[in-house]
Amino acid sequence: MATIRELELGDVEDVVALLAVLFEQEADFTPDAARQRRALYALLTEPERGALLVATGDERDDGSGRAVGCVLLQRALSTAVGGDVCWLEDFVVHPDHRGKGIGRQLLDAAVREAERRKWAQISVLTDHDNERAQAMYTDAGFKRSGMVLLRHTC
Repeated sequence: MATIRELELGDVEDVVALLAVLFEQEADFTPDAARQRRALYALLTEPERGALLVATGDERDDGSGRAVGCVLLQRALSTAVGGDVCWLEDFVVHPDHRGKGIGRQLLDAAVREAERRKWAQISVLTDHDNERAQAMYTDAGFKRSGMVLLRHTC
């Protein structure tokens, strides 16, 4: 079992490395450590934007837990539901720690955090061919949407 907690300053480099793993396997994104650091520091200084949860495992030299997984909840306002909702993004477990239930622990913690913050809905996107992730989401109560994601980069 991993320990799940919110992002701390000492986790930033671990999470940057985790995001590199994630973005290398996703078709739409590429790793950029400077961009990832900038976003993580924004989360630390502006916590109203959302919550990044980390799963800790391996110990660092100082005895603290190294981040071996993470998930981001980004707050948004929805007129459809009349209140705050969130997007679940940046969900990754380091390959050396997969198959141990850490992903499900992170997902369950993310749902609890969204409920604690009284966000009415969680939306998540996955690659079309990521059947393993889709199965985990549906097992956790997520439903497929009829919506199609389109993106315009500014």
